[in-house]
Amino acid sequence: MNLSLKKITNHITHFTNLTRLELCERNLNPFPLEIFNFTNLKKLDLVMNELKSIPNQISLLTNLIELSLCMNGLQTLTTEISTLTNLISLRLDENSLKVLPNVFFNFKKNTKIFLNGNQLEDLPYIPYFGNTAKKINLERNNLIKIPSYIFNNIQNLKELYVSGNQITKI
Repeated sequence: MNLSLKKITNHITHFTNLTRLELCERNLNPFPLEIFNFTNLKKLDLVMNELKSIPNQISLLTNLIELSLCMNGLQTLTTEISTLTNLISLRLDENSLKVLPNVFFNFKKNTKIFLNGNQLEDLPYIPYFGNTAKKINLERNNLIKIPSYIFNNIQNLKELYVSGNQITKI
């Protein structure tokens, strides 16, 4: 079932077997806590809302394989996002993120991570960065360097996009 609603009401919380929920361009702010009742969700799409942060309860959505939070104005990320170990696609592009939590790239799957169009100036130190990420898009941020650890352990990393930053050497 694919739902697009301006506001989540108590009526849809009865659909506990939902596997996909799409609530794009609904002016949602804050993050609707009712979503955490849908523990069977595999795909959650909240593109183009007005979300500024993600609640810690995101960790309740353990079955998520795709999470899309593009174009929301997100300013911070909870460390709980790293507990979503089934993720294979995480879209956080075109937000206002300046820093990432130190556990951000702690995913266990071959994840595709989109962070393009944010305000990132640096990346947290994560020695196993390339072990879990298959594709990482960091285009159009404020990065001045790519940390060397990214290249130390890149067994699964197939694609790395960094254009549109202030990088002078790799």
